Amino acid sequence: MKDLKRQNRWVMVLAMGMILGLPLAGIAAYFVTGHVRVNPVTVGGSHIRIDEEFIPEPIVPGKRITKKVSIHNEGPNACYVRARVLFSDSDMGQYSDIDWDLSDWIYDGSEEYYYYQKPIAPGEDTSCLMTGIYIRPDTPEDEIKNVDVIVYAESYQADGFQDYEEAWKDYSKNLKGDMLYE
Repeated sequence: MKDLKRQNRWVMVLAMGMILGLPLAGIAAYFVTGHVRVNPVTVGGSHIRIDEEFIPEPIVPGKRITKKVSIHNEGPNACYVRARVLFSDSDMGQYSDIDWDLSDWIYDGSEEYYYYQKPIAPGEDTSCLMTGIYIRPDTPEDEIKNVDVIVYAESYQADGFQDYEEAWKDYSKNLKGDMLYE
């Protein structure tokens, strides 16, 4: 019985210690300070629009059809652009010549893209990539068909790159998943 009283006394002392110790933990927490610094990182963006002046006309051998194509930067950042031009019918493509305006554009035959060599500022346009399509006079009548001339364009943010080649090289690297984390 004496052992039971002694044991109860220790339980009481332990319980009292815990009850008195809880406020001390709160007081200690009060004196501990913390600081949070938020560093927002935003993703840049580039948004482009293909502008064209196109006057549909009947396809006649020896005739030039007006088709002026330029790219407009609608995004918040300067960007580089590249474009690809395709014919919906490859037969008509072989009987057509395009009037390219390559003063600011350069063609890369390995990728079949035309690269605009300068960054385009927000709200600005490229020079015309093309100004028209010429149907060769030797086009056989039975080969003449309606055709779509498709212009496909891509953009890549210009910030952080010295020129268009460096930017598109980075784009290709990221596209393939070869990103290196430094």
